[in-house]
Amino acid sequence: MKRIITLVLFVNAIVLGYAQTAFKTVWNTSKLSGTYAGSSNRTIKLPVAGGTYEGNWVKVEEPATNGTFTSSSLTNNIITVPSEGTYEVTISNVGAGFYWQIGSAPAETDRRKLMEITQWGDLWTWDKTHMFYDCLNLEVTAMDVPTLAGNISYMFRDCIHLTGNASFNTWNVSEVTNMAAMFYGAKVFNQPLSNWNTGAVQNMSDMFRGTETFNQPIGNWNTENVTTMTNMFETSKAFNQPLNAWNVSNVTNLNGMFFNSVFNNASLGSWTLKEGVTLSAFLGSSNGVGMDCVNFSNTLKGWAENNNTPHGLVLGAAQRTYGDQVSYNKLRTEKNWTINNANYDIACDQTPVVAFADISASIVNGDLLIQWKTESERNSDHFVVQISNNGETWHEVASVASKAENGDSNEVLEYQHTLNLDSLQLAGISVFIILLLTTLLFNRRNRIFIASMLCVGIFLSTGCTKKALLTQEIEREVLYIKITQIDKEGKANSDSDVIAVER
Repeated sequence: MKRIITLVLFVNAIVLGYAQTAFKTVWNTSKLSGTYAGSSNRTIKLPVAGGTYEGNWVKVEEPATNGTFTSSSLTNNIITVPSEGTYEVTISNVGAGFYWQIGSAPAETDRRKLMEITQWGDLWTWDKTHMFYDCLNLEVTAMDVPTLAGNISYMFRDCIHLTGNASFNTWNVSEVTNMAAMFYGAKVFNQPLSNWNTGAVQNMSDMFRGTETFNQPIGNWNTENVTTMTNMFETSKAFNQPLNAWNVSNVTNLNGMFFNSVFNNASLGSWTLKEGVTLSAFLGSSNGVGMDCVNFSNTLKGWAENNNTPHGLVLGAAQRTYGDQVSYNKLRTEKNWTINNANYDIACDQTPVVAFADISASIVNGDLLIQWKTESERNSDHFVVQISNNGETWHEVASVASKAENGDSNEVLEYQHTLNLDSLQLAGISVFIILLLTTLLFNRRNRIFIASMLCVGIFLSTGCTKKALLTQEIEREVLYIKITQIDKEGKANSDSDVIAVER
């Protein structure tokens, strides 16, 4: 007998150890919503389909008022209760094929009578679309976590009173592939989600569209398999977290991602875009909110300088302004982009006053030929060529007018000036032998307020003339050449020296 009792206890322990937990909800039958036949303030239509199930209900105000149900005892999954009120409904057992789904035709359900989820349980896997769509009064107080997989798109769409709790951040979403519109219109939801493993997700379109308070850091999400982020943050009124670390290299559609969104945290110039990606209305706006001039300019700059940025993209940027004309034009000319409805704003133009490109010097028939290019000029009047034998005391030897129309240019302009070596000697610099400089070439791109210095090594004679500026004999010396841009106000916008190695 003792052996039998022990065996029974052991079996019971195993059964209890693997016992499933129920799904518990709270409903208020006074919240009329369904238009299905028989709908009233005494009905609760469960949005279930497939398989069998059983459970019970109890009136919260009158616990003595209660009952049980099974899938076979209900007609069209409708529970009829004795009177209007608030009821706790528990589903305690389900058969194969069972699932819960409000669906895309919510009027056929009592979705607005559903007030609360107090326990998720573990009876089934939540893997359907529109599971709580349009449950306007729904709140989730359950501290356990649901089992999620596959397509959970539109899960809480238009759940305008959903606030949730900290347990959301512990949800295991590693098997979820579709989160489209998951919190679309969930106006007050603002729970942390940074712990989510989103590596399997392919669709995040509309996910936080229309949210009004969500502003949690999700910049660490794994987005490498996401292919669409269409309207993901459209009209979001609070989200402004950094997303510059996201991998969007497989995203084919970014249409409207931040349209009319307040997002303005940082540049997205670090994103490597996919060939042919759709960018219509990506950063555009019709209400004036969104990315400011500095962040938009830096976004354009990052894409312009990224060799992997695709050609031929069309960027929607209504009401966006930029100050970086160089990057804007580089995307349009070199990468054949179309940038729609963006406007230049000189107030945030961070483009260098002059951006020097190639600078070189060479000896041609006894003359010193200096050549340089500029990639952009702002408010430019002319260039001053100065020379020095010590890098400290400078002598202006030439003035070259700017070729920029009205002083502004975003095109490459080429300049050259020839210095006669005899005139240099008359100026007080005795030249005996000058090194050939045909290969001396420096690149100075996008340097703000920097005049490019070309230092030409020369051998001076062992003696100086009385007119020489030098006060003592120097066997070997360096000649410095400085090119300085002067703006229309007469301001010199460069004072940096670069010393060349003696040749």
